[in-house]
Amino acid sequence: MRVPKDYTGYIFGKWTVLKRDIDRKKHWFCKCSCGNIVSVSIDHLKRGTSTKCQKCKGRQHSKAIMTHGESKTRLYYVWLAMRNRCNRPGVKGYENYGGRGIKVCEEWLHSYENFRNWSLANGYALGLQIDRINNDGDYSPDNCRWVTHLKNMQNTSRNKKVMFEGKLVTRTELAMRFNLSPRLIGDRLRHGWTVEEAISYQPCIGSNQTLRGNNHG
Repeated sequence: MRVPKDYTGYIFGKWTVLKRDIDRKKHWFCKCSCGNIVSVSIDHLKRGTSTKCQKCKGRQHSKAIMTHGESKTRLYYVWLAMRNRCNRPGVKGYENYGGRGIKVCEEWLHSYENFRNWSLANGYALGLQIDRINNDGDYSPDNCRWVTHLKNMQNTSRNKKVMFEGKLVTRTELAMRFNLSPRLIGDRLRHGWTVEEAISYQPCIGSNQTLRGNNHG
């Protein structure tokens, strides 16, 4: 039988691991630098999604608001929404960001001021949206830019271009032409379908639309 690793004494962010929580699987009692003791999932510790207790997070957030005084500005809302969709599973859109492994870089994650300063130095203006140059990359200074709504839509995963009939076309264009959803086409391509296969079969209710056996023949 495999013996679980002993994480006693390990440090993750502001957490120091004290002992295993025998009542909760894969949880360990940890002491925050503020003195608060909480049972935390070891997976969250190892992934870096838990680095401090909720009290410290609240104090840090309040301090940030008090420091910059911009909590009601559009740029602050953009920063907050960016963090939420990457770190809060319950918010709308999380599955397309944090659920896919997209993160906010450390430089921006805990500092609105850093994000604001980068934005103002890199073309931010009312009406523009933040865009990741590499749609599979993180939110970071070297992978972000400010663009119009139209340009941002062109960089979404559903508008990635594929080769069809000798030309580069977007998944949305294919979807409209063959009466399918861009997401279904993208899912099929990620499961190894060719472009021709992905657009040739209409979905069947009650079956997995990314398995060829459910649509072929």
